Amino acid sequence: EFQQDGVKKGDISVSAATVSYNAFTGSHYAWSAANLAAGALVSMTGENRRFGERGDAEVVYGIQETARPNDPACLGAKLGLMESSRAPGPENPILVAAVGNGDLCVVDRGADIQPGDALISSDVPGCAMKDDPTRFPIGFVVARAGERVRWDAVPGNDGSPKRKNISVLFESFVRSGAADQLNRQGGEQRQEIDELKQRLVKLEAMLSHSSR
Repeated sequence: EFQQDGVKKGDISVSAATVSYNAFTGSHYAWSAANLAAGALVSMTGENRRFGERGDAEVVYGIQETARPNDPACLGAKLGLMESSRAPGPENPILVAAVGNGDLCVVDRGADIQPGDALISSDVPGCAMKDDPTRFPIGFVVARAGERVRWDAVPGNDGSPKRKNISVLFESFVRSGAADQLNRQGGEQRQEIDELKQRLVKLEAMLSHSSR
């Protein structure tokens, strides 16, 4: 077991001959010049450092709050400092949750969120939103929602978009909507063909009636 202030935070166990790390969140090292809120969605800047400022050490990614919808450079959500009691520095980087479960800020963009919904970055800094294949043929998914959000039940804040930190399952993958788009186009073409057939049948009936 792992404890913090006498409270159990996780454990390593064996279930059905399988070793399990519970509850699991995998994090990357990162640094930022800005003060980021916990759960903020962040993207990579490309300005990387090394742990302890040693050239052969683990990479420490430069990060910033996401502000670009459907950003392919998303890294994950800010978890906190490696050691919360110390100031940030070369050997005390920010932890960015990118695998397993964690908290992520989501924003209202017109649709409620259901468990399992794919999430992508939004135009609101540090916030994810529900993936929208009709708007983005290719989606750069950063996580799947682990809980339901009904936006009409979330309190507003001075007219700004509603936000909420929710539990998510981090998964980084590219969702292609090309097949869905082709299916929609195929459906539209089939409908047009059916309408033309119906018109042809009516035209043939009219011609047959007028020839009598």
